[in-house]
Amino acid sequence: MGEKNLDYTGIRPDNQDKRRVFTFLRFPAFRISVLLIIGFLLLCPGAFAHVPDGSVASEAPEVDLGAITILDGDEEIEISLDDVAEYHGLMTNSEPDACTCCICMFRAAKVGLGELYGDEIPERSDIGITSYLPSPGAVHTAMLITGTGPKLECGNPGQFRLLYLNETEIEDLSNPNLKSASADNSAENYHFIFTRLSTGESVEISVSGEMFPSDYFELRKKVQIEMTATEDEKNLFSSEWSGTRNKFLESQDWEIYNEIDEPEEEPEEEPDVAGGAAFLAFLICMLVVFAVFARR
Repeated sequence: MGEKNLDYTGIRPDNQDKRRVFTFLRFPAFRISVLLIIGFLLLCPGAFAHVPDGSVASEAPEVDLGAITILDGDEEIEISLDDVAEYHGLMTNSEPDACTCCICMFRAAKVGLGELYGDEIPERSDIGITSYLPSPGAVHTAMLITGTGPKLECGNPGQFRLLYLNETEIEDLSNPNLKSASADNSAENYHFIFTRLSTGESVEISVSGEMFPSDYFELRKKVQIEMTATEDEKNLFSSEWSGTRNKFLESQDWEIYNEIDEPEEEPEEEPDVAGGAAFLAFLICMLVVFAVFARR
């Protein structure tokens, strides 16, 4: 057998130049530098341009509206939107469902009671709700919160009143009468008063008219009250109803209710792009130095 043409490195002379180029890959310092650069690019907020929130359509998130916590005697009770949906279904002999009016009243009560009681847990017997919205969903939600509705085991109920816009009280709260009373509902009916009965302190909460499409109530009357809507009008109202319900689920409190101010946001710190760029340049220089050193 002939002698192998190898030098002391064990690399054939004709391949030695090619292999020498990659020798620096064996240096631990080089590997560390590469890892640092990768980590920097992933973590540095100014390294990549980003798409602003809302510029790309995304699937609507599942909304957790939390719960309303009250005391019924010595018992602490949490009322969630699921509880509202279940009670509304029970009162309408249908499947559990949280309609637009259920959601609106639930969120309004959460805001109103929060304004009245702060961090305190209110006694159910101390809660008073006055509503100008003759709607089964809103009425059943208020009944559940105050403990004034049928089919509820409540030892210490609060108070609930339903009024027309002219301040006349609606005493018949049956579903057929509520449907009849709601014939001329408008955004103005979405008006509620929450009262701390022990002190007489009250908070008024009303819904912004911008929550509803301009033809929403006209279509609703044709579809649900007069039964005179065409198929196109039924389809349009179905679409608008779903969109409005989603807005009540996903919008912020200050976007829904006129009396709630948008909280001031603290200014965000600008990313230190200049400092990040300098650090990145330093890492690249170190990488070049290692590469040059390895080829000598």
